[in-house]
Amino acid sequence: TNFLQRGREWEREATIDIFDENRNNILSQRVGIRIGGSGSRAYAQKSFNIYAREEYSGCDTLQADLFGTGYEADKIKLFSGGDDNISKIKDYFSSHFAEELNVCTMNMIPCVLFLNGEFWGVYYISESFSEGYFDYYYYINDVFSVKNEVEELGGPRGALLYNDLNSLAHDLDLSLDENYEKVQQLVDIENLIDIYAFEIYLARHGDWPSSNYMGWRSVDISDEEYGDNRWRWGLMDMNSFRPMEEMTLEHNTINRVATGNQSYLFGALLENENFRKQFCIRIMDIGNILLTPENTIAFIDEYEELMSGAMELDHRRFYGDDREIDFAESMDSTRVFFEERLLIQLEQINEEFGFENEITTVNLSVEGCPETESIIKVNTMYPNLSGGTWTGVYIREYPMTFEAEEIEGYEFVGWLLENGNLITENSMEIELAEEEIFIQAIYEKEE
Repeated sequence: TNFLQRGREWEREATIDIFDENRNNILSQRVGIRIGGSGSRAYAQKSFNIYAREEYSGCDTLQADLFGTGYEADKIKLFSGGDDNISKIKDYFSSHFAEELNVCTMNMIPCVLFLNGEFWGVYYISESFSEGYFDYYYYINDVFSVKNEVEELGGPRGALLYNDLNSLAHDLDLSLDENYEKVQQLVDIENLIDIYAFEIYLARHGDWPSSNYMGWRSVDISDEEYGDNRWRWGLMDMNSFRPMEEMTLEHNTINRVATGNQSYLFGALLENENFRKQFCIRIMDIGNILLTPENTIAFIDEYEELMSGAMELDHRRFYGDDREIDFAESMDSTRVFFEERLLIQLEQINEEFGFENEITTVNLSVEGCPETESIIKVNTMYPNLSGGTWTGVYIREYPMTFEAEEIEGYEFVGWLLENGNLITENSMEIELAEEEIFIQAIYEKEE
C-alpha cells in the first residue's frame, strides 16, 4: 500500500541470501531494502534496492564478489524487468553489448527471487550507479550524478552544473570549432557519442533522452583518468517504449533526438561537422561490427534457451497464464529487428543529414596469418575476422580507415586492393565510390 513512498524512512531491515548456479550460498547478510523504480512501482512485480549498512551487519558493503569483478557493492538492485515484462531481455542485452563501448554500464545476473519463501519470479541482480560503483570502477571518491534532472549523488550543485550544459548549447553556435572546443572541455565527447549512437541504433524513444538518463562527473579535479570534471553518461532503463522490436524497426530515432527539445545539447552538437562525422562513423561501426545479426541473434538464442522455462513460471505467477507464445514471439521480433535495422539506419542517416543516398558494401579478408580475430581495426572497432572475412555496409559520405595490428612472428605486407594496387603502410584511408569494394590484408610469416 506504500509502494510510491521513497527515501531512507521507508527502508526496512531484511536478510538477503544469494545462491550461485550450483546452489552454493555465496552471500547471507542483513541489509536494508526499499522498493525501487519509477512507473514500474505500480506493477505487481516490483524492483527492490538493497543497501549494505554497518548498522545492519557491521559492513558497509555486501560481502561477496557477485559480478566477478572484485567489486563488493554498497548497493545493488533486484531488477524485475520494468516494462519489459514479457521477455526481460532488453536491459540485460543492452548492458552486455554496451560493455564494448565508452559507456558506464551495470553488470547484471539473471536469477529467480523468493520473497519470504514465496516464488517471486525472474529478476536480475544488478549493480547500481552508487558511490561505491564510481569509487571502484572509476577511482572517483566524490561524484556528482544526475538522473532525470534530479541530483542523485553529490548534492544539488550537480544538477545546476548539468543544466548549464543545455544553457551553453543554447547560447553558443556549436557549428564553430572554437565553441565546440569549449564543450569538449566540459563533456567526454566519445562517451556522449557512444550513448547516443547505441540507443539511437536500438530505436530507443518515447521516454529518452528527456528522461531515463544518468549523467555524472567528478566533484573535484584529480590526476585520475576520470577526475577531469567532464560529464559522462551511463546506460539505464532500456526496458520501456519497445526498443529492439520489429514494430519499432523503422522508427526514425535519430530525427526525433536531433530535432526535438529532449536533447538540445546533442542536436546542437550535430551542427558541428567534426562531431557529426564522428557520430555517423561510430553508429555505422556499431551496426556493422558490434550489433551484427550474428552477434545479437547468438545472444538471443542463448538467452531464450536459458530463460524460457523460468519466464513461463514468472508469467503464471503474475499474469495467470504462461504467455509462452508471447515470449517466443518477443524473441523472434527482436531477431527481426537486428536482421533488418542496419540498412534502415543508414537510410535515415542519409536523409537526416542530406547525404547522397548511396552505400558501399565493404569486403575485408586476411591472408597469411592464422590469428585473424581483432587484428584489423576498421574505423573505430575491430570486426570479428575469425573466419578470415568480414563484410560491412557504409554510406559514402565519409572515407573509411583501416589499421593492421602487428602480430608476433608475422610481418604485415600490405593492403591488396581489387585494382591490383598494394598499399604497404599499416594504416590507410579509402574513399567509398563504388557499390562494392574488396580489400585483402596480407601478412607473411617471418623467417
